[in-house]
Amino acid sequence: MAGVLRCLADAPRLPTLDWGTAIKQILKLSTCLESDQSSTPVVKSESSAASVKDDATASNSSSQVSLGAACLLLALKHGSVASHGLGELLDQLLSQQQFTQLPLQLQQMLLIGLPEALQSLSSQRGAAVTGTLSTLCMLGPSSNSNPQQLRELSAAAWTGLARYMHSIPEPGSAGDSPPATITEAVHEAVWQLLEQLPLPPFLPPGQRLPLPSTDLNSALSGSPVGARAIADQGQLLPVGQVAGLSHQIGHQEGEREGAEEGSLLQRTWGAACACLQMMPKHKVRTAELICPSHFSEC
Repeated sequence: MAGVLRCLADAPRLPTLDWGTAIKQILKLSTCLESDQSSTPVVKSESSAASVKDDATASNSSSQVSLGAACLLLALKHGSVASHGLGELLDQLLSQQQFTQLPLQLQQMLLIGLPEALQSLSSQRGAAVTGTLSTLCMLGPSSNSNPQQLRELSAAAWTGLARYMHSIPEPGSAGDSPPATITEAVHEAVWQLLEQLPLPPFLPPGQRLPLPSTDLNSALSGSPVGARAIADQGQLLPVGQVAGLSHQIGHQEGEREGAEEGSLLQRTWGAACACLQMMPKHKVRTAELICPSHFSEC
């Protein structure tokens, strides 16, 4: 079923149908996969039985996330068509109560797909949802979410914000501008998340921070700059500046960061600096304190 939904998500349009209700029911089904598939092969060894049960649980959990991810992908890609009824579903999933019940991967998808989700909502609801981003990033998938999960949510939120800000046409250029209320909320969310931004990563001088891809599929896969980059490669923040800033504020832990954690920090800071770069100058508050070369090279 997940494969069919992914194919539908990539379709240029969907047939007329109440997709919101259908996808909501499938999402409910996906959350019940583990409890419904309770049959386990009978084995003699208790240790073997525990192993089989663990394998079955892991498989069910993976199927649950895969099906849920396919549902979200379809909703994000086709939610802007009001007659499909997917906007209401996205609105519900982005509420704090529903958001915390989702697996981490689905939470990340919703945050990365922020531009698509906002296109599916009214300007009032879009602004309200955007105003809760900093809170959503602190909630995680459960009340006892570990710091790594919260860092991954932060990276996803910054990616979504950067993708949205890149979609705003330049003043005087062709193209429809998004509602001003949502854009204002996005700018405010940038400053709110900036207060939660972890210390910058330590990177070799001359290396540059990666930018998230503006393409939804590429961004969801974690691919950096794609064919449609947020900025030219030469406009990325030189790491020497970040490293210098990190030492100025007493951050000496970068050299001990693991490869995975370091990569996550790079993606987070790359997306954050992209947001600062695209922030209208009259909206800038304290960007100079975080990214000294914001107006030149950041």
